[in-house]
Amino acid sequence: MYYLELQVPVKYAGSSAASQEMQSMSSAAPVAAVHEPRTARGQRTGVRARRGTPEELLVTAERLIATNGVDTVSLRQIAGEAGCRNPSVIHYHFGSRIGLLRAIVELRAPWIDRRLRQLLDDLTSEHRQYDLRGVVEAMARPLLELDESSHYLAFLARLYARPEMEDAFASMVGSTHSIPLLQERLRVALPHVPSDVRLQRLQMAADLAVTTIANRPAREASGSTPPLPSEQFAQLLFDAMVGLLAAPHTTAPPETQASLAGVDRT
Repeated sequence: MYYLELQVPVKYAGSSAASQEMQSMSSAAPVAAVHEPRTARGQRTGVRARRGTPEELLVTAERLIATNGVDTVSLRQIAGEAGCRNPSVIHYHFGSRIGLLRAIVELRAPWIDRRLRQLLDDLTSEHRQYDLRGVVEAMARPLLELDESSHYLAFLARLYARPEMEDAFASMVGSTHSIPLLQERLRVALPHVPSDVRLQRLQMAADLAVTTIANRPAREASGSTPPLPSEQFAQLLFDAMVGLLAAPHTTAPPETQASLAGVDRT
C-alpha cells in the first residue's frame, strides 16, 4: 500500500560498508532538496540527496520508472543519470532491481505514514475517530500534500501491476504504525461490510487515490479532464473513496459461489 513503512534502513544486500552508509543516510540531516513533499503549510518534508549517493540513485530511479515504466529503464541508465560511472553500484547498495524498488518505497513511506497518524490523531481529538469521511480524508491527504515535483505516486502506480512486488508490500504492512489503526477505524465505521471484503475495498480505495492523483497532471494537461481547484479535486476524490468503501455488500447467489469455488452441487 502507498503509505506503508518499513524500518529504515532496510536490510540491503551488499557489503557491510553499504549497510553502514544507508544507516548513516537514514539518520543524518538531509541535504540538497530533491522531489520534496510538503505539508499543508508548505513546509518541505521530503527526501534530499547529493549526486552519486544512494539517495540520488533512489530518487533518479523513481523519476525514470515513473516516466518510462519498470522494464524500460536499465540499471546503467539509472546509475548514469545519478552521477555514477559504474552501474554495479546499484547491486552494491540494493542487491537487485527488486531491492531498488523496495528501497524507493521505504525511503518515501515514513513521512506519509507519520502524516497519516497525525491526521488520525486529530480525528480522535475532535471525537470523530470513527467518522468514515474523516478517516478517508486522513488516508488520502498525505498523498495530496506531496510536492508537485514528486514522482512517487506515478512510480507506485507503475508498481501496482507488478506481482513480484506483492510480498514487498505485504511485508511493509506489519511494520507500519498507522495501518493497523486505520484498519481498526474502518472496521468500526463499516459494520455492515465483512472483514475480507473491507480489506479488499481498502486496497481498492488506496489504488483509486494513488492512480487518480498520479494521473491528474497529464489528464488536465491533455484537456481530457477539466482542471479543478486543488480542494475541489480533493473533495471529489474523498466522495469516490467513501462511496467505494461504504457501498452495500452483495452476496453472490449460491450457484455463483459454487462456480467460483469449483464445486459441483448437482
